[in-house]
Amino acid sequence: MAIVDNDTAVPKPFYNDVTPAPDRRNAVLVVEMGSRGVIRNPATTPPALWPLGSPEAAAIPVTARIFRVTVHGGIRSAIGPTPEILMRTG
Repeated sequence: MAIVDNDTAVPKPFYNDVTPAPDRRNAVLVVEMGSRGVIRNPATTPPALWPLGSPEAAAIPVTARIFRVTVHGGIRSAIGPTPEILMRTG
């Protein structure tokens, strides 16, 4: 799947959480978690999220963002990319 962001097709591997836009006017917000393939320790069973503050967590690329998608087909980055959206645990 791809989403258009700033006129460039950007593949987004993991969409998560959809909610109405705060103004509730013909749009939803969609979270793209980003970097999903590197957020867990493959040596644990099941693979555990890297702890916050660990070197592995610090090395996770910051690509996660929130998109605003309108019913008219408009798509734009509303927040991010930011590490605040990354899938990590403390």
